[in-house]
Amino acid sequence: MPTLRAKLEFLAFPFLVITFTTLVFGFYIYTALTVDHLEALQPYMDWTAARPFVYRVFTTVAIQIVASVFFLSPEASSLVVSFLSLLGFAWAFWYLAIRFVPEQRAQQLTLAAPLALCPFFLVQRHIYDFPTLLLFTLALALLAHEKMGWYLVVLVLASFCKETSALLILFFAFHFRGRIKNYFRLLLAQIFIFGMIRVGLMWTFRNNVGQDLEFHLQDHIYFYSTNPEFSLLLFGFVFFLVGAVIYRWNAKPKFLRDAVITIALPLLVLFFFFGFPFELRIFFEAFPVLVLLCVPPSWSAEQPNANVLTA
Repeated sequence: MPTLRAKLEFLAFPFLVITFTTLVFGFYIYTALTVDHLEALQPYMDWTAARPFVYRVFTTVAIQIVASVFFLSPEASSLVVSFLSLLGFAWAFWYLAIRFVPEQRAQQLTLAAPLALCPFFLVQRHIYDFPTLLLFTLALALLAHEKMGWYLVVLVLASFCKETSALLILFFAFHFRGRIKNYFRLLLAQIFIFGMIRVGLMWTFRNNVGQDLEFHLQDHIYFYSTNPEFSLLLFGFVFFLVGAVIYRWNAKPKFLRDAVITIALPLLVLFFFFGFPFELRIFFEAFPVLVLLCVPPSWSAEQPNANVLTA
C-alpha cells in the first residue's frame, strides 16, 4: 500500500496547480479592476455584440449554462468560466508537456506556465481569452499524442470559440503530411468542420454591426512612435523570447518547431495588421508552444519518447 508520504506527494502537484492558478486569476481580476476593466457582458448575452466578437459563441453559451444551472449573474458566471478555463489550461499544458519532457520537468513547467501568462493580459482582456487558451492547448496536446478523434471534437469547440482555430488546421497540414494514415481524410474533415461553422456563424450574425476584420496597422505605428518607453519594453521582451525560442533550434522537437512556424508567425502578422498595440493576449494560441520551445533541449533529451515527433 502507498505510504502517507507517497500519498502527500501525489496530492501535492494538483494542490499546487490549483493554488498557482488561483493566484494568477486573482492577479487577472486585480488588473481588470485597477488597470483596465472587465468587458461588458450584456451585448454577448443578448447576441448583439459587434462582429467579429459575436462569433465567439462558445464562451457565451458556457456563461449562459453556468448562470442557468447555478443561478448566478452573468458577471459571476463569466468569472467561473474564465477560472475553470485557466485551470483546465494548466492540465492541458501538462498533458502537452509530458510528450516532450519528463514528468518532473512537466510539473515544473505546468506551475510556471500560468505565472508566465501575466504579462499577456495586462493591457486588454476578453471573456473568450481563457477558453481559447484552454481549447487551443488541449488541441495541440491531443495532436502531440495523436489522439485524432478527440482532437476533432476539440476542434469543433475551438471553432465555435474563435476563428484562429484555422491555425490548428494549418499546423496539421504542415506537420503531419506523410506521418499518419488517413492524412487527407482528416485534413478534409477539419476544413469541412471549420468551414461549416464559420459560414454558419457569419450567416447567423450577418446583421450585427461591425466587420469581420479591423485594420490597425496605423494604430501600431502611432502608438509605438508616441510611447517609446513601452515600445522599448515590448520589443525587448519580444527579442528575448525569440532568442530563447531559436536557441539550438534544430535540437528541439519538430512538432514544436512546426507549431511556432504555422501558429506563432501567422499570429504575429495578424497582430500588426488586425490587433491592437500592446495586445499580447492575441498570442494565447501560441503561448504553450512558445513556453516549451524556451525549454533547454537537454530537458527533451531526458524524455525517452520526445524524439518520436522530432524527425
